[in-house]
Amino acid sequence: MVQRESPVVPALAPLRMRTQRLWDTRFEAPRDVVRWLGALQAQEFALAKWSIAQRTRGLKRGDVEQAFADGVIVRTHVLRPTWHFALGEDLRWLLKATAPRVNALNAYYNRQHKLDTKLFAKSNAIIAKALEGGAHLTRSELAANARKRWPSSRGAISPRADRRR
Repeated sequence: MVQRESPVVPALAPLRMRTQRLWDTRFEAPRDVVRWLGALQAQEFALAKWSIAQRTRGLKRGDVEQAFADGVIVRTHVLRPTWHFALGEDLRWLLKATAPRVNALNAYYNRQHKLDTKLFAKSNAIIAKALEGGAHLTRSELAANARKRWPSSRGAISPRADRRR
């Protein structure tokens, strides 16, 4: 049996390349790329930054890095328990929209590790205090800060404890 290609299939690739802004129209700034896409997967940080840059005109590595340093673009777990880039200004409404599904996905893990609302409230307060004034800390630095402020935390601020919305 001879398989014939649908006449629609060849037309899809160019359409997708244009709508993803990989061909033709390019953006001027990293913010414009993320705004157009809404959010984009950023599991591999370096490749995700490159993905932003390839949709722009003539940006340098420092331009994308500056967007992160300024908080214009953030890397977070907004859509599911994997990394995504989103605009800092969009985080509140994105979290509100996605929290029910993400929390449902995390429910089993949270029960297994005794991560409850009270624990999340306390760890979130510690994180907020550590980040006051625009401080930028890694997850390891936040965990070290939490151990100082809350020695009995059982690792409440760990690589997975930030998954509660």
